[in-house]
Amino acid sequence: MEVLLGPYYEEQHVAGMVLETLVEWRPLILAEEELRQLAVAESFTTRSTAASCMYQLAQCAPARVPLELLDTLADPSEDYYVQEPAMAALKYCARTRPAALAYIQQWLQSGDDVMVEHAAGAVRDLALVDPQLVSDEMLEACRTSAVQSAIALGREAQKYLELHGELRRRAGYHPF
Repeated sequence: MEVLLGPYYEEQHVAGMVLETLVEWRPLILAEEELRQLAVAESFTTRSTAASCMYQLAQCAPARVPLELLDTLADPSEDYYVQEPAMAALKYCARTRPAALAYIQQWLQSGDDVMVEHAAGAVRDLALVDPQLVSDEMLEACRTSAVQSAIALGREAQKYLELHGELRRRAGYHPF
């Protein structure tokens, strides 16, 4: 932890890679308070480590991921290497934690064009991977957005949902 919070980029980077691997192997190795320290660090390298660790946790222990930190780290104004794993972690968490979907819905209604486009991209991704997570409200927010790219992403999401429904119908899918 000292190295990750220290002043030297190269040392932060190497320590971060080691920590990310350790979290993958043993998810409980990193305490929530330590994760919080990393997530608010001044260095984007350290914040990237936090986001990557949360991505690992989202896959195997989603309840351990502090969603309010993902909300901050997944912001499109954040550094790419922080924002991307944080957004991926948020989408993973959405599969088991409805509160993660609430953040995406909030972003769709934020009025900030960049944030709306960012959220619409998440809706499109969710529609492709886990369609039942996409609500009618999310699609409506994309459809009625003032942001043209969000409208286009919403259309893509709708196509994925329709395709998924058609494939289920053809396969005779029944949940029970």
